[in-house]
Amino acid sequence: MGGPRAIPIQSDGEFLSLLKALSSDIVAAHIHWRMSKDLRRLLQDFPDVAAEAQTFWSFTLKAHQRTALAALARAFDQESSSLHLRNWLLTIRTHMALFTPEALLDRCPDDPFAHMIASDAKPPDLAVLSADIEFCSMDDPDVKALAELRHSALAHRGGRLAAQGADARYPTLTDGQVETLLQRAIAIFNRYCMLFAAVGYGTVAFGQYDVEQVFQCVQRDLARQRADATAQAARRHGDP
Repeated sequence: MGGPRAIPIQSDGEFLSLLKALSSDIVAAHIHWRMSKDLRRLLQDFPDVAAEAQTFWSFTLKAHQRTALAALARAFDQESSSLHLRNWLLTIRTHMALFTPEALLDRCPDDPFAHMIASDAKPPDLAVLSADIEFCSMDDPDVKALAELRHSALAHRGGRLAAQGADARYPTLTDGQVETLLQRAIAIFNRYCMLFAAVGYGTVAFGQYDVEQVFQCVQRDLARQRADATAQAARRHGDP
């Protein structure tokens, strides 16, 4: 077992595969967390729509929150052989030659943006890299809190806590802690993506805000139904 360590790689292509795999967790965590925040806001702003399908909205909200936290926990995992930010950064430190301007241009010879970056780029600063590794370790209180949540409720069910029944107090993260970790993950990740592949990853999915359109449509339909019901009641009572 042991602690986090560099992942053995043999080529640029293998590191690129690690990069893409890690991006899926970091980006997914952002997308699902933002969807959960938007849904919480919409459920407050449109109480009539919320009341129409309370069970559905409740399970949907929990699913987005749990998916976001699970993806974030994978990004900040500490297991020795897994892919996560800390092992990925340790791999970078072991393969600094992949991050020279010359290596970037060899990988992206026809990319004008890569040429712009390479014109004044330098290999990763070891002091910054070391700080980034620490920010992704259990020495950081927010990372530790996320790991405790993962071990007791996300990836595993804590036996001692479960035995306490309804009185059990499971570890939790505040919204502020989650958002701190989300921003840290994408900032650190993109810092090295730029040096390796001249790309940066966004955190907004196409169509991510469609749910607001759904709420507006349902609200209009409910208003129309109520107006029709009022009109029918008036006609039954002979009102003009």
